[in-house]
Amino acid sequence: MKTKKNIIMALGLMLVNIFLVFSSCEKRPNEEKQRRHDNEVAFNAYADSTNFKKVSVDGSTAYVYMRWITNGTGTEHPIATSRVEVHYQTYRLVGNIMVDGNYNSEKPARITLYRNEKDKSITGFRIALQNMVIGDECEFIVPWYLAYGSKGVPASSANLVPIPSYSALRFIVKLSGIIPEEDKK
Repeated sequence: MKTKKNIIMALGLMLVNIFLVFSSCEKRPNEEKQRRHDNEVAFNAYADSTNFKKVSVDGSTAYVYMRWITNGTGTEHPIATSRVEVHYQTYRLVGNIMVDGNYNSEKPARITLYRNEKDKSITGFRIALQNMVIGDECEFIVPWYLAYGSKGVPASSANLVPIPSYSALRFIVKLSGIIPEEDKK
């Protein structure tokens, strides 16, 4: 009798464990689906904003929403392969959580827009920067699919806060300079 009870209890515990394993597997896709939805709603809210302008680069249908805080006096725009000097702050759009930046630092960051697959910035950042001139200070909103996409970015020494999958981003950027080609070593 006691053995039968032990077997029934063991089977019951196994069933509970199986249920917990399968229910936790389903939770992640639902969380990601909700995160994607929330970030798309937050990004699309800027479509009706009179403060933000929809900007893209020639030959592309991809766009970000952008507003100018300060208009620069420069006349040259960075191109797709430029290296630039910027002060920036990066936030997750949903929750307004700061994930990276050097805005209060004296020295600007040197960033490559695109050289190759390993030496590049995110697509939304490149689109916005190519619409700026030296001295511009802008805020721009990047949809998740032009940021880190469905993969996200774990916390690291570069960004202390993780960027989850499907995260739209908000940047505040001041373009301090475009590095001449001969100085790009």
